[in-house]
Amino acid sequence: MGALSRSIPLAIIVMATTVLISLAGGLAFRGRFPGSGVLFYLVIASLVAPGYVLSIGGLMFQLLGLETNWYTSALCAQLSWTLPFGLLIMFAIFGRFSRSYEEASRDLGASQMQTMWLVVIPILLPGMIAVALFGFTLSYDEFARTLQTTESTNTMPIEIWSMMQNVTSPSIYALGTLTSALPFLVIGVSLGSVALIQRHRVAVDGINLRIASGTYCCLLGPSGCGKTTMLRMIAGHESPTGGEILIDGGNVVGQSPRHRGTAMMQRCRKLIQAHPQLRLRIAGRLADKRACIAGLRGRGNARGRRSGS
Repeated sequence: MGALSRSIPLAIIVMATTVLISLAGGLAFRGRFPGSGVLFYLVIASLVAPGYVLSIGGLMFQLLGLETNWYTSALCAQLSWTLPFGLLIMFAIFGRFSRSYEEASRDLGASQMQTMWLVVIPILLPGMIAVALFGFTLSYDEFARTLQTTESTNTMPIEIWSMMQNVTSPSIYALGTLTSALPFLVIGVSLGSVALIQRHRVAVDGINLRIASGTYCCLLGPSGCGKTTMLRMIAGHESPTGGEILIDGGNVVGQSPRHRGTAMMQRCRKLIQAHPQLRLRIAGRLADKRACIAGLRGRGNARGRRSGS
C-alpha cells in the first residue's frame, strides 16, 4: 500500500499541474509574442528527444544538490512527459475557440475575470478534462522516467516490476488488476463528466416570440447570444431540448426542414469560393439585377427629359 499511496498523490499533482500550465500556455499562445516559436519547440522537445530532457534534468538535480524523491525529481520527470501532450491538446482547442463569445460577454458588461470564469472556462471544460485524463493516466502508469528519479521510494509500476524480479506471488496479479482498473475508472468518470457538461450546456433559453403573418422580424444582439441558433431551430437544423415551435398553428419540432415550408440562407464566402458554379450563378443573378436597375434608371431619366421638354 505504500507504493499506491505514492502513485495516486503523484498522479493527482501531475494532473492538476498539467491542466493549469496547459491552460495558461493555451491562453498565452493565442497571440504571437517574441520567442513564441522557440518556446513551442522547447516544450515539445521531450516528445522528440525524451532522453536528453531527462538527462539534463537529472544533471541539474545533481549540480544543485537537490534531493531526488517521488515528489521532486519524479514529479519533474513526469511533467516533462505530460506537459507536451496537454499543451498540444489545448492548442487544438484554442484553435477552434471563437473570440466572439468573449466579445459578447464584454458587450453585456462582464469583467475580464467574469468572462474567463463564466464563459471561457465552461466552454473549455471538456478539453481540460481530456488534458487531466492524459496527465493522470500517463503519470500513474509511468515506469521508465520514475525508475530513474525516485531512488528507493517506489511507485506502483516499479513495485510490480520489483516483485516480478523475485518469486511470483498472487499479490502481483491483484496489484496488476488494481493498476489496470484504476485508469479505466478515471476514464469512465471523465467521459461521464463530459457527457454531463454537454447535456447541461444551454445555448438559448427563455425565448417566447410570436411573429404575425406578413410581418418582418429582425434579431439584434451581440455575437454569440444565440441569434443563429434560434434561426437554425426554426429552420429545422437544430433540435430544441424543450418547448414548441409553431408554424401555421402546428408544432414542427421533430420535422425535417423540407417539411416545414421554411428556408434559411447563411452568408459564407468559403462556400462560394469552393463552388465555382455557385459563384457564377450568383454573379449572373447580380449582373441581371444590375442590368434591370440600370434599365429602370434609364427609363426614369428618359421620362424626366420628356416631361422637362
